[in-house]
Amino acid sequence: MEEQPRGTARVIWLLANWKLVAVGTVFAILAATAGLFHVQRDRARASLAIANLTITRMDDAGKAQAKATVQANLEAADITRRAADALVSQLADARERGDAVAQRLRVLAAAGTGCTLPGVTVTAPGAPGTPGGASGASTADDPLAGYARACEADSARLVGWQDWWRAQAARP
Repeated sequence: MEEQPRGTARVIWLLANWKLVAVGTVFAILAATAGLFHVQRDRARASLAIANLTITRMDDAGKAQAKATVQANLEAADITRRAADALVSQLADARERGDAVAQRLRVLAAAGTGCTLPGVTVTAPGAPGTPGGASGASTADDPLAGYARACEADSARLVGWQDWWRAQAARP
């Protein structure tokens, strides 16, 4: 009997047992696919765990940031309220002083000419507790009384804004 070359014997064996070769190949492919699946699944689980941890950290940081923002807004609102209250009282004082000066000017003008505007009540100068009286100082000599009144109101507003800005700048 002639001996066949070694490679030919293998081919003959594979042809004779092709079912076993096919089943073995299918199992090899399934084993490789399962191994690849397990590796990919483990990577996906690790990525998911990292993502969950990151989301948790971000959520905690977001809550802390939101709390800090609310606190800062409350502080700013309080500063603004205090500045507005101070400004309202300063404007009221300035308006009252300006009205007193205007009344003194009306009284002095009416006393000098004997003519009053309709709706203007003129009391005798020198009476205690009346505008233009009992103060000893005459503001009729000041032709810029209206301008001074407006400047005083503007000054009160600016002081209020400066106080508000200083309070805002002092916040951390």
